[in-house]
Amino acid sequence: MVCRVVALFVLIGCGAKDAEDSGTGSEGELEAPELTSFMLDPTSGPVGTVVTSTVMVAHFSLTGEDGDHDDEHHEGEDHDAELTGHVHVYMDDLMTEPVIMQTTMVGEFTLADDLAVGSHTLIARLHGADHLIIEPQVTAEVSFEVTE
Repeated sequence: MVCRVVALFVLIGCGAKDAEDSGTGSEGELEAPELTSFMLDPTSGPVGTVVTSTVMVAHFSLTGEDGDHDDEHHEGEDHDAELTGHVHVYMDDLMTEPVIMQTTMVGEFTLADDLAVGSHTLIARLHGADHLIIEPQVTAEVSFEVTE
């Protein structure tokens, strides 16, 4: 019975050491990624309007699917960030297909013909290069008015 207690003590001791060595302490932690800005231009228009979406990120690096940076569109990004990926922009609901997958700070999309007249919310969400959602989720919202 003494051997079992000693074995348990050794396992617990090893687990705590691994956590310290893994870089999870305050010096080794990554800063949480942020969507610091999400803007649309224009902010209203009829269906068929081409909308420019601009995002700014911190502690996150926007990359294409191949992991490459387009330096012309990445001015001001945190290229030393450990997390890389892209932004999905959704219309009104995160459970729909994104209207755009943005791999640079500036992207464009066209308002769908079946979009109802009225106020809509566009939601930007960070996704990793592997297309998985960054957890905890990082989102930003902006309103758009669809006119006749």
